[in-house]
Amino acid sequence: MSRARISVLPSPAERRRVARPAGAMHGAVAQRDGSRIVHLSTVEEDLPRLAGALRALADTPALEQVVLDAAGGAERVLSELELDVPIRRAASDLRDEPALRGATAVLLHSDGTAALAGALAAARAGTAVVRVGPFPPASASAHAVARLSDLVLVPDVDDARALAPRIGPERIHVIGNPLIDVVRRCSREAVFRAAWRRFDVMPGRFMLVVLGAEPDVALSAPLAALAAETPLVIDASAAWRDCLAAAVQAGARVTEELGFVDRLSLEKAATAIVSSSARAHEEAAALGIPCHDPAELPLRAAPAPLPRTVPLWDGHAGARLADVIVANFARVRLP
Repeated sequence: MSRARISVLPSPAERRRVARPAGAMHGAVAQRDGSRIVHLSTVEEDLPRLAGALRALADTPALEQVVLDAAGGAERVLSELELDVPIRRAASDLRDEPALRGATAVLLHSDGTAALAGALAAARAGTAVVRVGPFPPASASAHAVARLSDLVLVPDVDDARALAPRIGPERIHVIGNPLIDVVRRCSREAVFRAAWRRFDVMPGRFMLVVLGAEPDVALSAPLAALAAETPLVIDASAAWRDCLAAAVQAGARVTEELGFVDRLSLEKAATAIVSSSARAHEEAAALGIPCHDPAELPLRAAPAPLPRTVPLWDGHAGARLADVIVANFARVRLP
């Protein structure tokens, strides 16, 4: 019974084939009345995922938007993606953040302690909480955020089914992945950018490693061994410098703070990607590039890239998200 109550939203083309509802709501028009949506960014890595939602909601006049930046980097990432939206630096203690108290709804695009703190602060203030993104079953904070959320927007039916026993299935909507909207939008520019040229590698003849914020000494030797076997480009912060010394000596090229389009350009040209980043794995799946976890090092020969079709990864997840947000939080003017 619970599966039937999970809402899987149609694509825009499918919506056009659905008859318009009869009755008083026929012809209703959303109107701006001061309703404000706050997007809480708690992990810089997830800002492109947030961008897909921002762009879709910008197309409706019914809601104002603001990005509350608790991680840093929002201005740089969103400006590269040509998104003009107010950005506010979050208070160090989200319980003291006034933007969470005055909003119509707070959208969370990641999990973790900061996201949980934001959900708690919003819930205490009586502000609606909307969780957007995949549901990691092993994450305690993800479970807590989902329970606090008024709506949970997930990328696929599997996530919805995993969540349904824990929260009311009527709160769950399957919308697809807003990150893929941004990947598709920037794909052509990424090809023209040809970022691989800056690292003296050839497309289809190098591997890309995307490392997290915290350095891991245990990866030093495996990365050095990998660099000795194949051309290697490593995207890592300055904190990794000591750990990557052996890999650099073996021939690896290391870069810091790649922009979204440059990284996408390298991902499209790589034979394979090594990363523990959920975003990197999703981008690789959309591009049909094999993606490995660093724990799998040393790697066997990488399989040939295969194009993959993932349900609802059609570039319209943002539009589905906007439909849910407007339907639940925008006021309408009846004809």
